[in-house]
Amino acid sequence: MEIVLVALSILLHFGTGQNCSGNYKTLPDLERRGRNYVVSLNEPYLSDGSLAEDWYNVGDKMMPTNSSGISVFQCGSFFPIWMKDNIPSENEDVERTVCSIGYFSDCDLESTIRVKNCGTHVLYKLGPTNSYSAYCFDSLGSSVPTNQTSCEPKDVHVVPDLKFKESPAINTNSIQYIPFSVFKCQFMKCEDDTLLYTVSWYVNDIYLKTKSPQNISSIEETSLLEEELAGYKMDITLKCTVRASYKNGGLLGRIVASPGYWIGIEVVNPIVDLKKGDTGTVYLTPTFPIGCTSIETNKTEKQLPCLITISIVDPIRQACNPDISTITVNKGSSRCGTTMITLTRTDYKIFGANWTSYIGNTSIHITTENNDKYSTTGKDTFKMSLSTDGLAAGHKIVATNYLRDITVTVLDDKQWERKICYAHVDPHFLTADERKYDDYTPGEYVLYKHKLEKQEVQIKTTHCNGGATCVCATSIRAGGDMYIINHCGGTHFAGFVSCDTFDVLEVREYTEYYTEVYMPLGTKVTITIHTSETYRYTMNVDIYPSVKDWNSIVGMCGTFNGNMIDDLDGLSVSDFAKKWRINNSNESFLNPRQHNPSKWTESDYLCFCPFASNVTNKTDNAANDENVATCSASQFLLCPYQARHKGTRVTNSCPKRNKRSSINSQVKEIRRVFRKAMDEMYLSEKIISKRSSSTFTEGDAKAFCENEFRKSNIVGMKDFLPESTDQIIANAILLCIADIMLTGETYYTSSHIESVTRQVDNIMERDVLFMQENGTTVLQFNEISCVNNCSGRGECKNGSCVCYYGYILQDCSRPIDEAPELTDIFGDGVCSPLVDDCCRIKLYGDGFTREHTKGQIQMIEVSINGSRYSVGEETEIDVDVENVFVAEIQSILCSRRKRALQDNSTSEAFARGFMVSMSNDNSHYGTPKFFFEYDSNCQEVSTSDGTTILLMANKCFIDGTCFSKGDKDTTNVCHICNSEVNSFVWTNDCAEVSPIQRQSKENVLVVAVAVSAVVAVIIIIMLVIAIRRKFFWKKMSVDVYVEEHNDEGLSRANTLVEPWKQRN
Repeated sequence: MEIVLVALSILLHFGTGQNCSGNYKTLPDLERRGRNYVVSLNEPYLSDGSLAEDWYNVGDKMMPTNSSGISVFQCGSFFPIWMKDNIPSENEDVERTVCSIGYFSDCDLESTIRVKNCGTHVLYKLGPTNSYSAYCFDSLGSSVPTNQTSCEPKDVHVVPDLKFKESPAINTNSIQYIPFSVFKCQFMKCEDDTLLYTVSWYVNDIYLKTKSPQNISSIEETSLLEEELAGYKMDITLKCTVRASYKNGGLLGRIVASPGYWIGIEVVNPIVDLKKGDTGTVYLTPTFPIGCTSIETNKTEKQLPCLITISIVDPIRQACNPDISTITVNKGSSRCGTTMITLTRTDYKIFGANWTSYIGNTSIHITTENNDKYSTTGKDTFKMSLSTDGLAAGHKIVATNYLRDITVTVLDDKQWERKICYAHVDPHFLTADERKYDDYTPGEYVLYKHKLEKQEVQIKTTHCNGGATCVCATSIRAGGDMYIINHCGGTHFAGFVSCDTFDVLEVREYTEYYTEVYMPLGTKVTITIHTSETYRYTMNVDIYPSVKDWNSIVGMCGTFNGNMIDDLDGLSVSDFAKKWRINNSNESFLNPRQHNPSKWTESDYLCFCPFASNVTNKTDNAANDENVATCSASQFLLCPYQARHKGTRVTNSCPKRNKRSSINSQVKEIRRVFRKAMDEMYLSEKIISKRSSSTFTEGDAKAFCENEFRKSNIVGMKDFLPESTDQIIANAILLCIADIMLTGETYYTSSHIESVTRQVDNIMERDVLFMQENGTTVLQFNEISCVNNCSGRGECKNGSCVCYYGYILQDCSRPIDEAPELTDIFGDGVCSPLVDDCCRIKLYGDGFTREHTKGQIQMIEVSINGSRYSVGEETEIDVDVENVFVAEIQSILCSRRKRALQDNSTSEAFARGFMVSMSNDNSHYGTPKFFFEYDSNCQEVSTSDGTTILLMANKCFIDGTCFSKGDKDTTNVCHICNSEVNSFVWTNDCAEVSPIQRQSKENVLVVAVAVSAVVAVIIIIMLVIAIRRKFFWKKMSVDVYVEEHNDEGLSRANTLVEPWKQRN
């Protein structure tokens, strides 16, 4: 229908009105506002966003009263505006509704205008519109197209697809197949097969482009290619619209839009609830197929590595908070995340539209940290963000990007809190569910063992004080880390005997006789070594379980499920102890053969995720912002805040030197130390009955113990300490009474009081809320909580002892003039340099301190008759102290002093060594230990009657050198080693030889010696040149050193040294 006919009809019927005269504004750009106007290239679109509200005269133009033939980008505007109602009657001034055409609707936004019919013309009262919108006005002479189809395509939706393009590989004859994404706008076509379909694409509801109309057979041409999304990355929403028409350029039918299709990696479960200590899983899946570049050579296709790494990042620095259950991630295949597989060309050929069945869900396992801390609220909530690194080759849309956030809620039912399992002197056991029992059978036992992870604590008990048994060794293992304190059978050892690839155990020496060990799951073990003469070198072992131990442990500590009734598995105490007794030496950590346990699996490591300060901005390089993930097997080794742990961190002492002989020597030495105590390892299972020789009645013992506890500082302030303090004190008083009734002695009492202090200290350290709300009480407790109350020889200041003059060690228990005790020395005092590293010598005993211990060393020679002589003077040496029980020195036979001292020695000495003693005040030295080197080619060691170095059969030792039977003297052809005649001098082999034969032999010998001399001179000259070039400075320093000491006039002292005689 022609607009001109409508306009003439209006002019014929409308009259003139008085109110229609006046100077009205003219609407600008009227010539560009028709529905058939096409905007040319680079021409700006109309926008009435800043139009002043007023009455406008549009002359012979009229606003369309229907949306037929109007769509976006018509009428000179992005979003044209048309009027829903007809022109009012003559002289009417009415309000009318207008609509803004949108991407997906012909009435996307509504507003109102006023319209006045003046008979000869129509006035419009218009106001400002939204941005990029403008009012549409047709000329009276223009035609309204009538060939619009009523077809509306059905089920319009976006479908992702994957294609590969061929590209020659650089500098090869191979072909690359590079992936790219394709997005199709699929729909159900109309019945008329002649129709064309126009598809428009939108990103995040913003118009991107319109594809040229296509018939149904070529509809693929309307797909959106990845390259057309230039500048866009994952985390976008695509939409498409479809409009049908009869011909290219014809009137488009009604807009039908698809739902939005999100392009990215979807977090299937963005909300995760887990109990403290448990593991939860976040599942991820891509919403579109992601391809991987492959290379084809000689018709063989090879995939390039292009896994997508997905990581969790911490947007607000929640990690390493010591007061809440923060989140960690199992390391898996990627630090703090996981990797997602992509599709090769072959994969996509096989699976096609079913590609999701091949990719499946990718998972990230998350768990909790601070599993040793008692929760303040029972519930903590965390927000974490996910990031990709975009390593999918060829896909520009798959770039470093942030994914959807996840919310993790950690719930804590608190049943596991404030529990202790222990083995104390006598021995008294307490399960983690507070079941008390005693066992008197000496042997090795599993005290604690995690059912799922490689965490275990073993103890060895031995006879002590008559009918009692006490713990003399504790072995703690986590993964490949194994730390042992062993005082059984006179052995004194403390240190690592096996080490994981990375640290798993954290060991802290609080005092020389009190050690804390932090296990990776949050479990804590403390070892208190008794120093009183009655129980010297026995120990209390306390285990503080974490939430990850709940219902997950076995051993003498019971089941830890809140039910003490089933702790002994329904067995008697003796049968239960037999169940956890270690009868197979292959299961014993004290067996040196077991000092190579399986390591903690690196994929099970926990990772604190990196902090990302600009997560909310989602910048391109956000995933690389500031930090990287920190991973460890142990929650205690992840964060710097763990410095709050008391004491000095013990570094592992496992073999780490470069020389293979050094590593072998250290391994052999550890095995030797433990074999030394093997004769006490597997004792009879005969139970020592608990019998009382006490003159105390039970009432007397109770009164004594309660009175001693009342006098203690810990009981004096118990009302201000955590609630569990009362139960801890009550348990200790019961043990005190039982020990007095057994032995009739009261010297156990102080150890029981000390155990209360240590237990309360550890419980309090874990109680976050108590520490936060009772700062004054914590400070007061620190003033009374020093180990062993400083042995009565010092003052407690903020948890540390300040010793009185003349006393040392961290608990002030040792007089400074009491020399360290030496009980053992490396290799039982003998070493062959041909087999072992004899330079670094381990010493074992008690009383070593890093601040005070010095050594004194005296060189010794052994003659062929077995006599021992001192050589030179005693010399002070430095001592490297590992702990109070283990130290190390440099052998004098390997040091630079060796040359100077040997100037005073005899070349015919059968063996050389030294004796060493220790002092803490440089004045009082203890009983020395002897150490000798021997030549394992011809000498052997006998220990049947002390340590004796013997000459092997068929060997000679002449002028300080070893020879085998039949060897000849290079300077005298008639001299031969004949051990059957004499092993220490040459035997004459020329008695039956004629002068001519002798001369012939001598001539041959002379020639051989001459040739050897020439070769030797050449070699020496070459060596001298090399040494001067590379080691000139070192050579000079050594020469000066020797010269200075030669001038001192050191002389050989012909003093017989008895190995058992103590030096004054």
